[in-house]
Amino acid sequence: MITKAIIPAAGKGTRLYPLTLTCSKEMIDVNGVPTIRYIVDEAINSGIKDIYLIINKNKKDIITYFDSLSDLKANIHYLYQEEQLGLGHAVLMAKDVIKDDYFACLLGDDLFDCPIPALKQVISVYEKYNTQVVGTLKVKDEFVHLYGSSKILDDNDPHSKVLLDIIEKPQGSFPSNYVSQGRYVLSNKIFDFLEKKEIGTGGEIQLTDSLSHYAKTYGSRISVIDGIRFDIGKLEDIENAREYFKRKRI
Repeated sequence: MITKAIIPAAGKGTRLYPLTLTCSKEMIDVNGVPTIRYIVDEAINSGIKDIYLIINKNKKDIITYFDSLSDLKANIHYLYQEEQLGLGHAVLMAKDVIKDDYFACLLGDDLFDCPIPALKQVISVYEKYNTQVVGTLKVKDEFVHLYGSSKILDDNDPHSKVLLDIIEKPQGSFPSNYVSQGRYVLSNKIFDFLEKKEIGTGGEIQLTDSLSHYAKTYGSRISVIDGIRFDIGKLEDIENAREYFKRKRI
């Protein structure tokens, strides 16, 4: 069973200024609920018992919020990433605490609404194939360059495909419209690739590069997530998420 998850949440949220001048971007509310709470609840509803939030020391509001909750059905732990050197570097912060063969990773910028929790769908693919899994959505051609594009082998599973390679933010041609969307089941062997600290797109240590190396070495799959995603790193998507979840409550 997958019982541990990490949530990288150390970024400064510069795309969301001025909102993030007074609070962490993960604490921006969507209809009265901090966005990080939606993601933590998704993890809990997917069977996660221990959640490691990867933050920087300025994000005391996140700690204060979770310390105030008495009914949370998971243990919250904190890891500190003082230098924001990329997503791959953030995941590497968890190396010393994740001893399980496999663990989950949920990105703090991705908010989902799904009939089955997005992470639970990814975990179901892991349970079926016992391998590392990248959560994806199928997007239109014009949006592929914004994400990691998956080179796949279709073996007629409607919920999953074989992952042969993954390319971060491809320019021009791209392997497929199945793009990574911030939900993963990772093997602890991913740390072997992350420790090489390979500099990738944007001058950062990209998780995508290690996912590519892992897929070519050990094999991987994608999970085709059934649901709607909001990028809560963007002001427009935050407003869309607020309107969407407001309508759901009516």
